[in-house]
Amino acid sequence: SVHSGSAGNSNPEDSLSITIEDKDTLPAVAMMVVDEDGKELVPQPTSVKEGDTIDVVVTVVDKDEDVIEAAEDLTVALMPTGTADSADYTVVGPSDIKMGDEMSGVIEIEVRGEDDDVGMESLMFDAVVSGDSVNGPGTRPSPAVLSLYIEDATKKLITPKASEADYVALMAAIAAGGGDDGVVNPGDTVTVMTSDLFDVEPGYTASYGVSVEGDSANALASGEAITINALLAGEAKITVTGTARMASTSLIPTQTISNVAELTFPVMVVDTTLVVTLSAEPMEIEAGGTTMITATANRAVTVGDGAVAIALAVVPSDGGTLDAESIMIAMGAMSGSATLTANESVTVVASGSG
Repeated sequence: SVHSGSAGNSNPEDSLSITIEDKDTLPAVAMMVVDEDGKELVPQPTSVKEGDTIDVVVTVVDKDEDVIEAAEDLTVALMPTGTADSADYTVVGPSDIKMGDEMSGVIEIEVRGEDDDVGMESLMFDAVVSGDSVNGPGTRPSPAVLSLYIEDATKKLITPKASEADYVALMAAIAAGGGDDGVVNPGDTVTVMTSDLFDVEPGYTASYGVSVEGDSANALASGEAITINALLAGEAKITVTGTARMASTSLIPTQTISNVAELTFPVMVVDTTLVVTLSAEPMEIEAGGTTMITATANRAVTVGDGAVAIALAVVPSDGGTLDAESIMIAMGAMSGSATLTANESVTVVASGSG
């Protein structure tokens, strides 16, 4: 302040400087996809296809995501954070949205048409709110205010079957190659049809190749069949690659056509040595007695095991030899039985297997 005296001179007495600090926390940001009339889409989409355009409302909100009005002008800057790059989409509207009393703004996101990328890309935005340059406390980030996937619109002539139901069917087909027990053992052969692995567009044919990671199996592609030979215990990863072509002609795909697809799946090979046990051994049978003896395997008999027969040596008490009996275990079964009748007291022991 300045005081003027009667003598006409002016003397500065004192001055006071005060900085007004804004104590209001800057608001967060919400983004929602709306229809052409500006109404919120319910439910909110999780993806947008190549070539589509969506309208997005950007709003400042409180901690409960309710729209608020701030006491100062705000600027909202959108920051892309997904895997999609600037060649995949265009934001129509200002990158910095100035907000006044309404506290909201509308932008359009145009997703570019078909590109070289095959598969989905993530399209995400963070937002940074800035307050008034004089009174504002700085900036406030609002991460992941919009999260979408860009769906690939590239035409695919061949696609892998990747749904859960397809995968279950595939695993069942592999297990079937191991017999009724569903176990793939060394020596087993599993055949999977390519129609169980891929869908091919009508009017096109496909050829297939196969590669194997691991020493537990090898594989061969022949026509519409993939033959897998189990070799050793462990896991092998089988990758089948399909290439689609126009019938009777070669196809040179453009950037908007995908004619190659691949699918990788595991094959577990279990080295379970076949072990057969008898219900009792040795077994004493009194003269005139009849008994049933059962041979039980630790797993189902497979093609790789060959015929399994347990020979029973019947030793009479006087040291002579009676006709030998045997127990057969059928292919795919885990047990077999035989009934023995003794004309005199005998001892039954297993003499071997085949």
